[in-house]
Amino acid sequence: MNIYLPPETIIAPEKVRDYLLLPKEEDDKSIFLSLGGFERNNWQVLEKALREQILTLSAEWIADTPYGKKYSIRGALNSPNGKRLFIVSIWILDSATQEYRFVTL
Repeated sequence: MNIYLPPETIIAPEKVRDYLLLPKEEDDKSIFLSLGGFERNNWQVLEKALREQILTLSAEWIADTPYGKKYSIRGALNSPNGKRLFIVSIWILDSATQEYRFVTL
């Protein structure tokens, strides 16, 4: 079943700045995101793009976990440099807080 997540869904700055855009030796998402011009020093641009371009799309339920219900949203990010990056994002309805929040790409 597809749903739309609420606009107040939490996208924690540290998830964007210190996880997605931080270069790592393994599972480095920052290289992919930099192809579109998303950089750690302008992490707010990626947060805004996720909120305005991805969060507005329908979410598909993928699993119930001990932590809550997980959803995926597939879509394209129009990047600062004009490239379109096709992504799959993961979101959760936290069972403890009943808040929706961003998990990962």
